[in-house]
Amino acid sequence: LGPTAVHGADDREELTATKLDYQIKAGFIFSFAKFVEWPTNAAGGPDKFFIAVLGDAKIYTIVTNELSGKRVGGKVIETLRCKPGDDLKRCAMIFITRDQAGRMAQVRKAVAGAPVLTVGEFDRFAERGGCINFVRRGDNIRFEVNLAAVERAGLKISSKLASMAIVVRSEEVKK
Repeated sequence: LGPTAVHGADDREELTATKLDYQIKAGFIFSFAKFVEWPTNAAGGPDKFFIAVLGDAKIYTIVTNELSGKRVGGKVIETLRCKPGDDLKRCAMIFITRDQAGRMAQVRKAVAGAPVLTVGEFDRFAERGGCINFVRRGDNIRFEVNLAAVERAGLKISSKLASMAIVVRSEEVKK
């Protein structure tokens, strides 16, 4: 076996690890949807619960496959792959992947005042006003919650979910 074969094996291992990582995150996203109290004016209509994924096609596909057929409060989860200019207020939740970190301010502005749970996976997402952020602690995936951001979105997080989170504060609160 030459270097190409070894390199190919490394790529497969990385792809498998990435897939597992996003399968786990999709499970968390489903739990977040179940353990957040959504107001009656939340987006999605009577039978749909829209979750936007701002990320590449591979991540979108993994998350969509994991959430396919699942329901939240009697509503069927439907994932949407969003791009700049899309109406994000139609979503109950938005997952912003690390490759889309530069769009955070744009997303926050687009959903301001709407009951939308923003979920990220990059440094300081929650501190900068995102609702929930995935973080690595050793081999484990944990999550941070910015309770002020959740409240600003008009949402309520269950005490059970909050007790499992690392609670962070927004930068604007620290001033």
